[in-house]
Amino acid sequence: MIIVTPCPEGVAVMHPDILTFADQNPDEIDEQIKSGAIRDGVAGALALAWSKIRQIATVCIVSDGIDRDTAINLGFYHYETVDAALEDAFLRHGSDARVTVLPSGGDLLPFIDGEDL
Repeated sequence: MIIVTPCPEGVAVMHPDILTFADQNPDEIDEQIKSGAIRDGVAGALALAWSKIRQIATVCIVSDGIDRDTAINLGFYHYETVDAALEDAFLRHGSDARVTVLPSGGDLLPFIDGEDL
């Protein structure tokens, strides 16, 4: 999955704590939500959703507003350009891999038929 977004304000301005736990696995995040260690429910839910996505897909980001270190904190791979991200994806998945572009304008997470998140 390659996310292309400007993010001029960075990551989750209203939920900055997400950067402290977003790279963890779903069980760790879920336990912290249940125990109250993660007090920001929105940040916890977002981190949990992305963590589950990362279990079945590599998440890459191309963004002027998110640097490499921040991407790592999110559990994402950072690329400077869409071409660089696509080149790496084709190396990993083969030259016959398909590309789908999802429109912007809201929170969208793709569901891959047959995959249980």
